[in-house]
Amino acid sequence: MTVADTTQLIARTELDERDAASVSVGDCAAIWFDGHKTTFPGKVVEVSNQMGRKFVRSFDPADRFDRDVREVLVSIADHRMPHLIGMRLTVGFRPCQRHS
Repeated sequence: MTVADTTQLIARTELDERDAASVSVGDCAAIWFDGHKTTFPGKVVEVSNQMGRKFVRSFDPADRFDRDVREVLVSIADHRMPHLIGMRLTVGFRPCQRHS
């Protein structure tokens, strides 16, 4: 049995070295997953201050597991997103638009 507080959903993501410096706390994110047409909004809430080994494994035989990645935590703002702990997601990042 898994017990979890799902009142605040967090996506744990990994950025490759080439993108590691391009994301900051407060940046906006778009979250989606296979089989669902909706893109869910999110916001970067934490960015690791160090590079580490890849934790997420893909099924692509060409994927290299020895690459360093930077962990980024994204708060999911839309509570309509399915609460499936451990579900594989895709996350895109961009600076948030400032309204004057």
